Parts: sequence; C-alpha cells; structure tokens
Amino acid sequence: MKGRRVLMLEPFTITEYFPFFDLPPELRKMIYDLVLLEPKNIAMCTHKPVGQPRRPVGMDFRINRKHKGLSWDRTKGKWSGQTPSSFALLFVSQRMLQETAPVAYGDNTFDFADMRWAKVFLTTIGNMRKYLKHIRFGPTSYRYSEASSVFNLLKSADSLRTITINHKVSCARVTTSQHYIWCRWHARVEDLVAQALPMLKTLHKAREGQVAAASVLDLFVVSNDDFACSVICTMPGTEQSGATNKACQEAIIARLRTAIAKELKIES
Repeated sequence: MKGRRVLMLEPFTITEYFPFFDLPPELRKMIYDLVLLEPKNIAMCTHKPVGQPRRPVGMDFRINRKHKGLSWDRTKGKWSGQTPSSFALLFVSQRMLQETAPVAYGDNTFDFADMRWAKVFLTTIGNMRKYLKHIRFGPTSYRYSEASSVFNLLKSADSLRTITINHKVSCARVTTSQHYIWCRWHARVEDLVAQALPMLKTLHKAREGQVAAASVLDLFVVSNDDFACSVICTMPGTEQSGATNKACQEAIIARLRTAIAKELKIES
C-alpha cells in the first residue's frame, strides 16, 4: 500500500441509526464537501410565490421551471413534492449547522446577474453572511441604487476574500456592431469604491493585526472574458488604439487598489 492512504474504522455496535458524529472530523468534512460543494459557481436569482415575500433561489429553478406543476405549501413555506436541496443538511441540528455552514456558504462561490438578487440573498441568509468568502457579479449586475445596500450587508462577511466584478462594469465603453454605446450598468472605479467604503473600513479594521487575513486591497477582483474593448478604450493606462480587454482589466485592478488605499490611508 506504499503511496496510498488507508482509513481504518473500528467495529461499532449496530443501532437503529448511524452514529454520524462518531466519525472522525476529517471524514465528516469529506462527506460535507461531496454533498454541498458545487462544481461551478452557484448562480442565484429570486422568486416570489403568490402571497409570499420574495426569496432567493438557484437560477436553474427559474430557468428550468422546477416549480412548474408543484403547489405552494403555505404552512411549511415550500413547494410540495420538490426535490430536497442538499442545503437541507443545515437544518438537521445546531451542531450540523455549525459544521456545514462554513462549507455551504464559505467554499462555494455565489454568482449574481443582478444586485437586487444579491440584496435579497444576503438579507435572507442573515448571520450566515459571516461564512461567505466569494461573491461574483455579472456584467449587467451593477445597479447604483442597490450597490450601497449590498455592500453594507457584506460588512458582516468577516471571511470575505473576493468580490468579483465583470470587466465590463468599469470599462468605459462597449462596442456593438461597430457602434459605441454607453453601458447602462457602468460604474466608475471611484464611485464603486465610494459605495463600498463602509464595508471596506469595517473589514479592514477587523483584519488589522491578523497576519493571515486577506487584505482589503485585494478584495475586488476583475474578471476577464471574451468581450473586446472599444477601439479607443478610455480607461487611464489603456488609451492606445486597440487596447485589449486584458490591458483594461489590469488598469481597472490598479485603479481599484489605488482608490481603496487612498480612502483607507494605507499603502497600496
């Protein structure tokens, strides 16, 4: 068995139930990972049942209409006959919640195509926000009226490592069919930092003195895609004709770090 790992389990008395919590913590973590981790980002949206408040749901629920043909149980607050979610593990017991929440919310990346959906999600999960590590916003997600509220909700996300914004959000112009159009979801880097400033200050203060803590300067990540910048990209540092989206992406990241450092009075 050289080079292999062997798991040795001692015999136990057969009972009417499986003594799950008697398993080693490492093995329980492996099981949680298998059940709760998604291979891709979890795309979220919202759904409003008739007579009920709007609630967060997975995008596949909306696209595939998984609730079609099901009836809404007002007493239980869920769709009757719906396939149980793996996240139901979090409701088994308080101990199970403590062990699974860091995996479910911390080791998955939640993707939002609209900041309004992110606001509903963050409000609904309450103190589970403290486990969140990775949030991602799509190219048309930014909404000026909602951004401050979303970032304020993330002030309690102590474990937050990355907020990914799409390159298009802060790219000065987009091009479609050889015509330049101003992106309706555009946000200047300085405006983005200004709206996120209360969150940035809170997280920075909480992480001061923690050697292993992630710096807030690295909190915002700019994603790259196959979108082509305009022929004359107006992002500072990419004024040259035919700027690539990678050059624009790097310029946005540099400006984000500079703006955050300036507001927090720290070195970039």
